[in-house]
Amino acid sequence: MVDAVLPLLNLLAELLKRLLAGLGNPAHQHGLLLPEEVTMMLRISIRTLRRYNEQGILRPLKIGGMRYYLMSDIIESGSSGTS
Repeated sequence: MVDAVLPLLNLLAELLKRLLAGLGNPAHQHGLLLPEEVTMMLRISIRTLRRYNEQGILRPLKIGGMRYYLMSDIIESGSSGTS
């Protein structure tokens, strides 16, 4: 009996993982990125990102103790040639 249930549970767990992966990150749906994602996207260091914050090139939004950057701000700063 246990031998028949275990594969079924593994299959259900895999299905649940795929469903959750399909939902994605809700922050991404609203065009918000974490600092780590911004540094990977722009290929800059955290230090450079801090400097951009100080210069007003990119401004983080603070939501519940987390910092997010708007995708539109990143695109705008890139199109204006500042980053």
